[in-house]
Amino acid sequence: MVTSLTAIALLGLVITGTYYDPLLSETGGEAIQLENLGNTAISFADATLITKSGAINLPRTTIPPGGAFLITDSGWSDPAGLRDNLSWPGADLETPLSLANTASWIEIRDRASNETTSRLEWNSTVKAREGKLFTPQGETNAVFRNSSSAVTTIPVTIIIANGPPIIVNVTVTDDASSPGIQLMSYARTIHVEATIHEPNGESFSAVARFDGRDTEFVQQSENPLSASTPAVFTADIAVSALAPGDYTLSILASDGAATATSNVHITVLASSSVSVSGPLRFSGVPGTPVGDVVTITNQGNTERTVTVQHVPVGATCTPLSFTLAPGEAQALACSLVIPAGQPGEVRERVTILTQ
Repeated sequence: MVTSLTAIALLGLVITGTYYDPLLSETGGEAIQLENLGNTAISFADATLITKSGAINLPRTTIPPGGAFLITDSGWSDPAGLRDNLSWPGADLETPLSLANTASWIEIRDRASNETTSRLEWNSTVKAREGKLFTPQGETNAVFRNSSSAVTTIPVTIIIANGPPIIVNVTVTDDASSPGIQLMSYARTIHVEATIHEPNGESFSAVARFDGRDTEFVQQSENPLSASTPAVFTADIAVSALAPGDYTLSILASDGAATATSNVHITVLASSSVSVSGPLRFSGVPGTPVGDVVTITNQGNTERTVTVQHVPVGATCTPLSFTLAPGEAQALACSLVIPAGQPGEVRERVTILTQ
């Protein structure tokens, strides 16, 4: 039970994700994400972070409300790419991590009273698959925030003399949790919020225009509001395989006689993320031929050439070299004769080189 004042303040500091089963390397690829979901700044001087393997020495820093702090294994920032995706943000703290894939946990405790204020645990049945971020709500796509990440709010007010709708407080985020309005290539949805009203009380319509397509805004209110009452409107824009570069997202609100426009500059970052769906698994009686298939997917927005570098000894796989366009996938089919003396199953990870 949380009783001390310090422990109560620490309740806003939450373990919002852990990446304990990377696709590439267990050494250098693990991570823990902390976020301040409270209303006040929280000092690490009051907190202790403990994993099943031991305590982690936190720096004497403060996380503001809405802020994040990314802790990773040593080598996360290695240019050789020990983390699964080089477009992921850098670590706020790199330190040796040893996170078990099953039956493990992480806790935040009040340094003074040792009371637990946040805990995330997983076991053999409640866990994330390889390459997935494990959160209090379960597994999700592996994306991260660090102390430099933030949701960007652009205070925009547009008023035209003949009284069109007014657009204020535009916020743009994406489903990849990238910092502000820099969209990572693996983002598939741009979420836009804006407060809009028509001062003359007339009805109006609003759309978000991006990459040549319009998406209608939806009013976020349980009860109908008059057009003159400011209301929050949202639009979720589906995107796919956007090429790196600069884009303009336009918000247009029209009452039929006049139109107000708010433009937001968006940068799409280049990414070369290529993923493998999982390890190859060959099951059968020793001496019998068996097969399995894994899928290699280009999750980035640039064309990649893939060369398969490592497969199980004795296995025949095809194709071993191919090119993937953004969003394209390729099945890698392998066959193997289960060696004599094996327990009936061979499990092997595929290693690929991308260029």
